[in-house]
Amino acid sequence: MVKKLTDGPSPSFAGGWEEKQRAFGPGLTVVRSDQCPYIVDATATAIEAARKVGIESRVVDLRDRQDVLELSPSPYGVFGIVLDGRLLSYHYLLEKDLLPLLNSSRDL
Repeated sequence: MVKKLTDGPSPSFAGGWEEKQRAFGPGLTVVRSDQCPYIVDATATAIEAARKVGIESRVVDLRDRQDVLELSPSPYGVFGIVLDGRLLSYHYLLEKDLLPLLNSSRDL
């Protein structure tokens, strides 16, 4: 629901989430912006968890609006964890929550 204060286009999401997720390919990708101070720790936690289970990882920084539109794997453009081309989470996960998800992906 949107309350428009002036005439203009209604807000919308960029879409194409599944294609954007697949574009990251194999391994773990953390997609992040600098919007929240917790993202630094969330990124470090995800990268360390991936290292512990032997999954390659990378970080993609979203620097501006265009990056968010083109790269964000979900409508929640601030943070995302993509594993093997699938969105694993769009919010901070503790290592104890992330490790079982990563371990189960190795069994697929």
